[in-house]
Amino acid sequence: MKYLFLMTAAGSVLFICYWVWSKVFAPCLTHSVRYKALVLVVLVFLIPWVWLKGIYSYVVRWFLQVRVPVVNGHPVAIADIVTAGEAYKTPDYRWELVVLGIWLIGALGFVLYKAATYFHSRRRLLSVSRKCDDPDLNEIVERLRKELHYKGRFEVYLTPGRNTTFTLGAMRPVVFLQEEYLEGQLYYIMKHEMTHMVRKDLLLKLLLECVCCLHWFNVLVYFLNDQFDNACEASCDERVLAGCTEDERRAYSKLLVDNLKRLKEQIAAPRKRIPFENGLGDAYEKTKERVNLIMKAKEVGNWRKGLAAGMFAVLLVANSFTALAYPNVYRVEDEKADVAEDTIDGNAFWADGFLGDGYRKAIADVVYDDEFIDAEGNVSPITSYAPYVFCIKHDIVSGYYQTHRKNDAGGCTVKVFESTKCLNCNTIWIGDLFSTTTYVKCPH
Repeated sequence: MKYLFLMTAAGSVLFICYWVWSKVFAPCLTHSVRYKALVLVVLVFLIPWVWLKGIYSYVVRWFLQVRVPVVNGHPVAIADIVTAGEAYKTPDYRWELVVLGIWLIGALGFVLYKAATYFHSRRRLLSVSRKCDDPDLNEIVERLRKELHYKGRFEVYLTPGRNTTFTLGAMRPVVFLQEEYLEGQLYYIMKHEMTHMVRKDLLLKLLLECVCCLHWFNVLVYFLNDQFDNACEASCDERVLAGCTEDERRAYSKLLVDNLKRLKEQIAAPRKRIPFENGLGDAYEKTKERVNLIMKAKEVGNWRKGLAAGMFAVLLVANSFTALAYPNVYRVEDEKADVAEDTIDGNAFWADGFLGDGYRKAIADVVYDDEFIDAEGNVSPITSYAPYVFCIKHDIVSGYYQTHRKNDAGGCTVKVFESTKCLNCNTIWIGDLFSTTTYVKCPH
């Protein structure tokens, strides 16, 4: 759950930074630059920065002097293992399980709802549509394949009534083509839809749906969804009309206006509940906005676009430093030793084994509640603070990890685990349970 919360925090911060950045650098931005920036925001919501944690920690180690407590010439060992009873559970373990259960129920519910809605809508649309075999359409499609360098396969179906054109399906695209269009409009209609396919917009929208399911509890995700749709359509229009004359822009705008009228007349259209869709008019207000953007298209110089893109790159790098906040992951093996019960001097002393020759520390001698004892008997306390979280090459030493836990009755339990520690990054790996000692009265 910590990974999920860090991912949603990193994505939310970057999305807020995007909103501020888009306002400050508005004169320097094209719709394409905005769209690419939002794609990066979506990926930050999906991919944790933890893969950068080791690199940043290694770099910081060389440039920043980190003070680490030292005991007997050895640096403090690092572990997040502090819970009494079981060495590999944190104090919030049970609460984390409850939160995880709630999140899983919500995420699974969203996935099932969206999947059921998608397949039901696709099946219903195919049942009322017919495959298009217009020779003019085939000629235009082949022409656009060459212009856009698109080799993918897709199908085109004619939809009945006064509908607009949209594409459905990320893996097997189906273009649902409006049945009514004027002469000369078919080229722009198909160019818009095929441009979406070339840019893999449908796949990116599918990733956005995954973000919505994964971070369903984050309100900002729903604002991101709306911003992404607007940027996707505007950037697609921008690419379709690149190099076009003013008359061609007007013709394209007229196409959108015609679709706008259809949307206004269309009541309770089934496609409004279809996820992953791409349309020339997703909604009435959005279509009006797109027409205004097309007619007010602006030219932005490369240096201005570069300046804006460079600033967003700085924000992205700064956001990636959240990698250092990801918790350490430790490998804990199953306990294999069978617990044997014995009584010594009537003191109710239990032990499941005896210490080996390499462990020279007496059981009764407890220095810290959590400590690492190497083969020479040097003791290092274990804390939850990790100055180094990763190193390029481990310098491993063998020893024992010992925990001391008091109980409410005044007694205590001392557990010893076979363990290893890296002297470079201070990571602890805990192995098999070596011994367990229980005292009715704590002597430590």
